[in-house]
Amino acid sequence: MEVLEYGGKKFSIIILDKSLNIIGETLFPNYTYNPKLILILKDGIYICNSNPQNPDFSDDVLSFQKFELKKIQSK
Repeated sequence: MEVLEYGGKKFSIIILDKSLNIIGETLFPNYTYNPKLILILKDGIYICNSNPQNPDFSDDVLSFQKFELKKIQSK
């Protein structure tokens, strides 16, 4: 039941360009985030880090961590 509620052990986010070509992928650490609770806003993507297996988990708080897409400078 926990897998259904909080997601599996591993998940990743694939980054696409305007033409839907894959330009990157980020693999997230095991049992840290809840991939079923994600907010996408203009200033970044917010992923819920309220996973019972996360050492910082609290039943009293539903928290999110903000991630920003950063362009890598080519040489």
